[in-house]
Amino acid sequence: MPKRIEVKIEHKDFCSDEKKTGGNDLCGCNGHVIYGTWKSIMLDDHQKMKKIKINGQANCSWKVFGKVKGMENEDMECYCLGEQTTPIIYKPREKIDTGLDPEGTPMKTAWGNKV
Repeated sequence: MPKRIEVKIEHKDFCSDEKKTGGNDLCGCNGHVIYGTWKSIMLDDHQKMKKIKINGQANCSWKVFGKVKGMENEDMECYCLGEQTTPIIYKPREKIDTGLDPEGTPMKTAWGNKV
């Protein structure tokens, strides 16, 4: 089993969502951009993700980050660990199967959607 890389993201780090825009959404970040899903980064036994350092903008797309092994058919998200430089238009609406929101709090609603 691959060793877990200790990258911790928070809901506030969300930058863009590949699914909503087909990979055309820009993530503006001065720092590291993490490409994966909330589940693959924070909940799986080992982290499945890609990480790049940027000072500017990058499309949240496999064309920029490359495919994540074992997740080739997943819709990914981008998270900025650093200073976000583009406004956030929407937040991810993935329902976490643990019943916890991204901060680990039991949820009755997740980002405005009933669970």
